[in-house]
Amino acid sequence: MSRGFKAVLFSLTSAAALFLPACAGTGDSGRPQVGVTLVTEAHVFYQDLKRPIDAIFGSNDDCALGALAAIQAAGRADIVVVGYDATPEARTAIAGAGGTQLIGDAVQDPVAIGRRTIEVVGQALSGGEVPAVVAVPVSLVTQASLVAR
Repeated sequence: MSRGFKAVLFSLTSAAALFLPACAGTGDSGRPQVGVTLVTEAHVFYQDLKRPIDAIFGSNDDCALGALAAIQAAGRADIVVVGYDATPEARTAIAGAGGTQLIGDAVQDPVAIGRRTIEVVGQALSGGEVPAVVAVPVSLVTQASLVAR
């Protein structure tokens, strides 16, 4: 997933982006400590390269919320964050009054995933050809989409 994301991002911009792998576990204030640690360490690394981080993609909301906590603690208002899953905590951060650095979240459609899974299993059981990759669309949750609800 992140290779496709990286390819598209770098084809559109010269931004320095940080991609956080899935992380779990929560630290102080309900913020995932793993995401905080990864961003803090990466920030030091990118400073050494003299290239600031422009954007962070958290492959789940634990990472995105941890990244958000780390960049806010560092006073970096110039970095944007995008997460994945649109958990209630992430939706609250995205909807934040006065703007937020967590600008969006990709969200899966469990019904569509279940439907496609059953279709592909049915194809396999009936001897049909099964594709190596089965794409299922995702949606984007933003402050505007939350306000529109």
